[in-house]
Amino acid sequence: MSLKHLWRLQQLELARAKVLQQLDRDVMKQLNLEKQALLARREELKRAKAVWQRLVKEKRQQEEELHRLEQRRKELSDELYGGQVTHLKDLSRLEEQIRQLERKIDLLAESYLKLEEKVLEMENNIQMESSRLTAATEAFKEKARRVKEDLDSRRAELASLEMAIKEAERLIAPALLAQYRRVRQRLGIGAVAPVKDGVCGGCGIQLPSLLRQQVKQEALARCESCGRILVMTEDLT
Repeated sequence: MSLKHLWRLQQLELARAKVLQQLDRDVMKQLNLEKQALLARREELKRAKAVWQRLVKEKRQQEEELHRLEQRRKELSDELYGGQVTHLKDLSRLEEQIRQLERKIDLLAESYLKLEEKVLEMENNIQMESSRLTAATEAFKEKARRVKEDLDSRRAELASLEMAIKEAERLIAPALLAQYRRVRQRLGIGAVAPVKDGVCGGCGIQLPSLLRQQVKQEALARCESCGRILVMTEDLT
């Protein structure tokens, strides 16, 4: 009874398990998290731009209001010093109006300067974040491309292994295959152990001479210690 096909089946199933493990990694989950993070940054940048645009509009309105107030102050000053108004009460009224206007202009000018500083700061921050986001997006696209290529390659490898496993199963006697499945269910995927120098490759126990002889004769034998199906390493070359 040749156990080569059984050993090959186990090696194929080990390879399949490795590929499945690699496919089961949280690569796609991590990639999705990175995508969501980029989308969140994009939305945050969009909100920042909206705030910036509102501030720019407010700055323009303040600038227009400053211009209007300064024009009004000039008109009142011209009226005050133009010689047309001579009555003391009217002159006092004009002076008070000018003082009130100047207070408004001073307050508005201070507000305008602060707003201008804020607008410039936000504009710089938006430009820097836009550049960083563009670079991060390009890096993400490249990473996603590599991940997709890797997954496609592993899926193709998995399909090839599945075909090879089915072919190997057809070459194994049903009774032997059933016993292999039972041992594998109990011990895990390493149900077949190679024997080298009389030692079980599964548990490392030195095998009795009678059992070693059975294995050499390609008889179905199992390790008395771990229960694995034994196969000579010479048969695997």
